[in-house]
Amino acid sequence: MKMLGIEKVFVNTMGKGRANAARVKEALEICPVEPGIRVLEIGCGIGVVSAFLAEELGLDVTGTDFDPAQVMLAQRRQTEGERLRFEQADATALGYADGAFDLVVSQYVFHHIPEWRKAMAELGRVVKPGGLVVWDDIAVTRLGKALAGPFKGFITPFTHDDIEQAIFGEGFAPQAHSFSPGVLLQFHKMTLRKRVH
Repeated sequence: MKMLGIEKVFVNTMGKGRANAARVKEALEICPVEPGIRVLEIGCGIGVVSAFLAEELGLDVTGTDFDPAQVMLAQRRQTEGERLRFEQADATALGYADGAFDLVVSQYVFHHIPEWRKAMAELGRVVKPGGLVVWDDIAVTRLGKALAGPFKGFITPFTHDDIEQAIFGEGFAPQAHSFSPGVLLQFHKMTLRKRVH
């Protein structure tokens, strides 16, 4: 589902983009990566994180968003080049080969995806064995899920347990995980590595 206009006002700010880039930088300090690796960002918005990864870390980055308007904003605000490109893509049906990416980044996107389990399977498919995922999002508590009915067109209500089950089912091992507990919502920050079979 696309974001509401009011959400875009918040997420399309440079401040929000810089905060997200700082979080990815922090995750990659815990799990360092080599320059030149292939990166996919799911839900790139205005492209701040993708541009940071390409320009500051020298990574080969494809930033994607479901919303074509967001992709156009990213293309206008960032400089595409040899190491940075932006494309429209559906997280539930990514048009990339199995194991195409060494790193996948997704920040506060999955709660907008009604078929989020399908998107998690796609994420697991396109990251190579041994590759990393930086995944941050909002989960609901059990109470939050019980009360989420009227908001289902706005947020996809999954719990911490739902997410862990999906993540482990796709063969990921947590490298770092923190969350802010709450009565209705929890904010999760995870760094995951895909197991090598």
